[in-house]
Amino acid sequence: MTWDELLTLVDVEGNWLKFSNEITKLVDSHSRNIPSIRYPLKPWITSEIQKQINRKKNLWQRYDIK
Repeated sequence: MTWDELLTLVDVEGNWLKFSNEITKLVDSHSRNIPSIRYPLKPWITSEIQKQINRKKNLWQRYDIK
């Protein structure tokens, strides 16, 4: 599709829809989808331990910002 075909409409909304659809198609056809891998938690890490780990990370990030 050329720019002339994309911009033949007078309606701005219509032009935007055509343009965004074209960009979406190009991105979908020229990029690959890599699935994320989630590793299972270790059996000894309970929910309470995970909460404490998250709290420690949160506190460290707050400290690191200052």
